[in-house]
Amino acid sequence: MLNVILSAVLILSFPGIFVTLQNISTLKRMNMNKTLLASFLLMLTMGSSAGPITRAKLAEYASSLQGLKKAELKAAIYEMSQPVTLLTYGKGEGGTWSGFVKTDIIDSTLECRNRYSANRFYFPPTNVTEAITGMNIEHSFPKSWWGGSKNNAYRDLFNLYPSDSNANSAKSNYPMGKVDNPNLLDDYEKVGTGEAGDNGSIRLCEPNDEWKGDFCRSYFYMATIYQNLRMMHGQPYRSGLILCIWSGRVMMA
Repeated sequence: MLNVILSAVLILSFPGIFVTLQNISTLKRMNMNKTLLASFLLMLTMGSSAGPITRAKLAEYASSLQGLKKAELKAAIYEMSQPVTLLTYGKGEGGTWSGFVKTDIIDSTLECRNRYSANRFYFPPTNVTEAITGMNIEHSFPKSWWGGSKNNAYRDLFNLYPSDSNANSAKSNYPMGKVDNPNLLDDYEKVGTGEAGDNGSIRLCEPNDEWKGDFCRSYFYMATIYQNLRMMHGQPYRSGLILCIWSGRVMMA
């Protein structure tokens, strides 16, 4: 049973429980170098609106996953783990930026975590839920991939990051992958061409090493929780939103 739970934890399989802003912040900032067991123990200590999560509760929640593997496990997680709490998209109280001020602020300086360039941005000392000048709300799993409809995926904070607006434009909606022939953006994020399996060599975006774990977890989450969405051809997944090996090159780096 522990192996099943650890597999589920790895791909962020429990959004139905972990929906608080504090929990999202913790998940976004978890270092990829931490072991699965450390991640598991960390999550067991986190609370939810239903109270503290115990080992027994987590095991009970995941009991139906016993014995499942790969696509079958992913499909079962999709069925049991739809989001129950979502912010509205945009600024203001109850909006995306009110989430960012919880998940992406460095409290000591009010700096906003920017995963897309080396430029620094800061939350204003007042009206902290307002959008920061020069930053966008970025869909790490681009909204254009499902046609841009303003559904739950459009406003799910697990998929949204504050981004340098110029870097956001430069990366466009390219899939995340291993860039072999890069054009550097501020020596921070790579955009260029790389191998993409049956798609050949295409334009890709490769995050800075510091943030690859964050984007990896967002990809796993989106590919699981929104596997019902009809997606564009040529992106980093197969039917049923199974992530392709070529995209995994950067996720496992």
